[in-house]
Amino acid sequence: MDGELQALMEAIEQRASLDSWQQQRELFGTRSQNEKGDTPLTWAARLGNAEAVAWLIGRGAGVDSSTTTTGATPLLIACGHSNVECVRLLLGAGASVDLATTD
Repeated sequence: MDGELQALMEAIEQRASLDSWQQQRELFGTRSQNEKGDTPLTWAARLGNAEAVAWLIGRGAGVDSSTTTTGATPLLIACGHSNVECVRLLLGAGASVDLATTD
């Protein structure tokens, strides 16, 4: 995985201040994927990190971008993990409720 993507994923996981993370480097790819197919937004939705979900949406992350392994969208992932605040944010940003996974 790209070092910048790894750093962003770790910041999301650790609930670090994403604004300070961005001050250190330009946000390079809110649509990039790690080796498991997660984008930063699907990762944040999986972890229930609503602050990161809002931050990524505000910087142009694709709310309907899916993982490469299952086709799961951030909304489906947030629902599957009962991350209600993330679901609200994604729906508010226009995430589609009609997309399905590949499994």
